[in-house]
Parts: sequence; structure tokens; C-alpha cells
Amino acid sequence: MHHLSKMPRAKTVLQSTFPYHVTARCHNKEWFKGPIETVWDIFSQQLTFLNWGFNMNIHAFVLMNNHFHLIVSTPESNLSSGMSFFLREIANSINKKSGRINQVFGGPHFRCTIESPLYYLHCYKYVYLNPVKAGLSSNCESYPYSSLNFLLGGSTASFPVACDDTL
Repeated sequence: MHHLSKMPRAKTVLQSTFPYHVTARCHNKEWFKGPIETVWDIFSQQLTFLNWGFNMNIHAFVLMNNHFHLIVSTPESNLSSGMSFFLREIANSINKKSGRINQVFGGPHFRCTIESPLYYLHCYKYVYLNPVKAGLSSNCESYPYSSLNFLLGGSTASFPVACDDTL
């Protein structure tokens, strides 16, 4: 008789065909330590490095008080290595700025593959409406910690965003 605990886990195959929706939350659902403007700057620097150092294409990004949403494609099928670097560097930078030593994120990133144009549109809408649903902004266009804000000319671009036909 086989026990479920002894059965091998299915391996997740990374791919380069479809984008991913990626998110990670702070430990214990706490807010990021430090002013959100500082946290935004840290994320922006690391998103720039993800784009250039890991050849990842950022399609959408929203920073919330205790988590983030990212739509990204990976032409080199390197999501795991890129996100591992990204989360580690974000945590190190936030801890350095805030004088903390403990973990920032409550676990590894969560990802789902966006395999259809309709699902992409739903995900895109979900990511950008997140601040509105959380009561942080009256509309998604004016939320300052979002790639949509600079895609629509509300602020200067903080990191490279892939060419977007969705808008």
C-alpha cells in the first residue's frame, strides 16, 4: 500500500511561452517596514535588475502595503532563479534601511501561468484594481505604486515595462 506522503511530488516545469502572475506577501501579513516610497524605490531598482540581469519582461507591477503583484514573462525560463534573487535582494535592502534582521517575506513567491488571452486580461485587471479594492485609491490610474501610473503618464517610469497592447 502506498502512502500519500511517500509519493513523489509533481515537478513544476518552468516555461518561456506564457507570462506568469507572481505574488509574495510579508511575513505574518505585516506591512513592509519603512515608508512605502522607500519600499517602492527598492522594488523599482530590483525590477530594473530583473529586466536587465535575468532578461525578464515586466508587463505589470503593483506594490501594496504588505505584498506585491507582478505579471512577468521569462524568455529564458528562469522564473525561479530570478524571483529567488529578487526576493532576497528586496529583503536585504528593506532590512538594511529599517534596521531589522528578520525575514521580510512569509514564504516563497506564488506563481500561476497565464495560458490564455482571456485569463491574461482578467489577471491584468485584477493586478491593477488591487489598490482600489483595498481602499488605497479611488481609481487604479492614480495609485502611485503601480506601473500603470507611469504607463499612463502620471509619473516618470521607475523600471522598464514591456511594450503593452492591452492598454
